[in-house]
Amino acid sequence: MLYEKDHENTYTNSAKNRMVDYLDEYILQLEANTQLNNYERFLYGKTVIIDNKKYRLNDVCEIIMCEKTIPTFFQIKMHMDGAQEMLTEMLEEAELTDVTLKGMVYHVKLAMPTDEKLDELSGKIKIVSRAQIANITKVKAETVQRIQKGVQAEFIDIIESSLSSREVTKLHEELRQYFMYLATNAQKKILGKHFKFEEDFTEKDYDLVIRMINGEVIEDDDEDD
Repeated sequence: MLYEKDHENTYTNSAKNRMVDYLDEYILQLEANTQLNNYERFLYGKTVIIDNKKYRLNDVCEIIMCEKTIPTFFQIKMHMDGAQEMLTEMLEEAELTDVTLKGMVYHVKLAMPTDEKLDELSGKIKIVSRAQIANITKVKAETVQRIQKGVQAEFIDIIESSLSSREVTKLHEELRQYFMYLATNAQKKILGKHFKFEEDFTEKDYDLVIRMINGEVIEDDDEDD
């Protein structure tokens, strides 16, 4: 399993916890930056008056998103008559103009993002990825420094410090590769068939992370047979 360790102590556990916190934050950032044409929360935070009673808009209507990776339309299904005026105003404010209303259902067509917009979003993924990798690299450096100070203060012996430093370095490298893997998945979602691997994370690197996730033991290239 990725970032599962054989040797752990206060130093390695602390480093792991901090790095995993950054991982959780990173996943949320990637999700936020890959929500293309997503209007699932379009109704949230709004209220509507129907027959002199106040309702939360998402209680009397529901959003049905197109299931494509980049949605091309969504529907607003009304469960109660009386919200049409407010919904029409909201759609106009959102500059969603290709709209038809049939009975109790709005059908809203969505324009596909331009190539320039997709490239911009892909670039944001790279920025987020680099920033979070920098965060876990900082954790590694700080942890190694703490281990060295622990040796000087005789809180930890040389053998223990060597094992701990190796584990933290290994943990960092595995997570760095995993962060790159997640960024690649996000870019694939955005760019689709136009996605291309780059030198800093190749298709071979990507496949290697998949093998680690699946629990395969990956031998170092420099180890003897």
